[in-house]
Amino acid sequence: MLTAPILALLAMAVAGWPEPAMARRRLSGLFRSPIPETGAPGDGPVGSPVPATTWELLAACLRAGLTVSAAVHAVLPGLSGGTAHRLRNVAQALAVGVEPEIAWSCARDCAELEPVAATAVRSSRSGAALASALDELADETRSRLRQEADRRAARVTVLLTFPVGLCFLPAFFCLGVLPTLGGMLGRFFELAG
Repeated sequence: MLTAPILALLAMAVAGWPEPAMARRRLSGLFRSPIPETGAPGDGPVGSPVPATTWELLAACLRAGLTVSAAVHAVLPGLSGGTAHRLRNVAQALAVGVEPEIAWSCARDCAELEPVAATAVRSSRSGAALASALDELADETRSRLRQEADRRAARVTVLLTFPVGLCFLPAFFCLGVLPTLGGMLGRFFELAG
């Protein structure tokens, strides 16, 4: 009983239909990261989004009494690529006593780290609490990511309209319109004949 569907799936797999690479190429445009990839070569994707929990963890470390360099070192295991590399450079510079403006300058050219760098420099100048500013940054990051997800979801619904219509229109015609026309034409020929 299950032999026919299994043979059909096996035949499709052998024939390469649908081609997975082509489907991946079509779908890859839907899920591209809006963040440009810039940074040190060989460090992996710098544009990978930094999770809001990273900024919350950094704020919690600062509230617990860690120095900024120690707090940055504490959040590094959750990051990867060029973002982690830049934050590691900032933490090392701060640990040896480099001025915050100079230490955070290497992070200013990364879109994900620029707000943190600006906030940290502003905090070092004014003495304002960096932890509360990082919590606000985490909230902004979450709302930005939520808006981006909503925008992508709206785009997917628009992109799916044509394929769904292409599938359902023939079915509607075959199951809805043709039987109605057949019934009407049958009655017409009965009355005419």
